[in-house]
This record gives sequence, C-alpha cells and structure tokens, in this order.
Amino acid sequence: MREEEVIEVVINAIAELIEVDKSTISMECSLMDDLDISSLEAMALMGDLETKTGIVINNQDIGRLVTVTDIVDMIMKKMAEGQHYESEY
Repeated sequence: MREEEVIEVVINAIAELIEVDKSTISMECSLMDDLDISSLEAMALMGDLETKTGIVINNQDIGRLVTVTDIVDMIMKKMAEGQHYESEY
C-alpha cells in the first residue's frame, strides 16, 4: 500500500468514525483537540485501521498517536518493517 492510499484509508476511517466530511480532516489535525476523538473512539479507530491495512496496532502505539500524520507515519513504518498481515482490502 502506498502512502497516498494509507492517507486515504486513515482519513476515511476517521471521517466515518466521527461522522464528518473527510474534507474537514487534515494531516495536522490533533485527534483529541481538533477532532474530539475520545480514547474509546481511538481504540475503535485503531481496530478498524488494523483490518483495513493489515497492521497490528498495540496499546503502546495508540498512546503515541497525537495527529493524523502520526497514524499514517506509524502505519508506513510498520509496513516498511514487514509488521503486517494480509488485510481484507
């Protein structure tokens, strides 16, 4: 999966989770401050992204994710390191 595809998957998943138009979400958005995503919603988002990207996201990873960019970077890093399984997408 290319970075552009990961960005699209992440933004679409966030938009679906918080029920907003994806055009309102930028890479610089803070998950908690700008998008008002609770810790429970963040866990649901990570589960959704695991399914869509094939990347395993553990609880320690979630605590370090502040912005949309952080999520994309983490997914790209894990893919580069081969830390993924075959996703259904």
